[in-house]
Amino acid sequence: SLAAPAAATPVIIAAAADLRGVLPAIIADFRAATGRQVTPVFAATGSLTQQLLNGAPHQILLAADSDYPARLVAAGKVDGPPRPYALGQLALLARTGSGVRDLASLRAAIAAGRVRRVAIANPTVAPYGRAAQAVLDGTGLKPPLVLGENVAQAVQFIISGGAEAGIVSAALAREAVKRGGLVMVDLPAGAHPPLVQSLVLMRGAGPDARAFAAWMAGPQARARLAAAGFGLP
Repeated sequence: SLAAPAAATPVIIAAAADLRGVLPAIIADFRAATGRQVTPVFAATGSLTQQLLNGAPHQILLAADSDYPARLVAAGKVDGPPRPYALGQLALLARTGSGVRDLASLRAAIAAGRVRRVAIANPTVAPYGRAAQAVLDGTGLKPPLVLGENVAQAVQFIISGGAEAGIVSAALAREAVKRGGLVMVDLPAGAHPPLVQSLVLMRGAGPDARAFAAWMAGPQARARLAAAGFGLP
């Protein structure tokens, strides 16, 4: 029932930045199985939500939480309730020379001057940033912060040396450590409010967008998400 010719007008998906590593593979699977094509635009969930409230033509929002989709519901911008598709996980990502291996060693590294900056996503627009700030607040850590526009940029700060450590998406951290020179440790889910990543279909979404929303709940997409380090709702 999903098979159909590709639409003449590209279907644009607004996607949270933590999906950069896994969403292209999910889209490729979807295209191979259905012949349909969708194109992602990545940014912080809060920024994407504001664009959609202002009339951006994206047909789906794949958010990093459930709060921002609820705003679109309240504004009457969507068709149907939010649909959870993944559970976000946080990780501590650090450069190997920092000596950081957990939150306790992060505190020691900050005190010793081996970590001068800690990267997180901007909490005002990024759910992963809010979650990272909750971890810092819960442990009493108040390090000098460098804020990424989204969680992918926060990871890039650590890769480039603009920060020695950071609290970021576990999925993106897994990809980053493959480059070498970095270590990561998963943080417990109870250390921050849950990241119930949810999608919403915008009003007027076409059949390709609806087919992709259904695909995100299917076994292939869920397997991709689990392999990338996401929990499954």
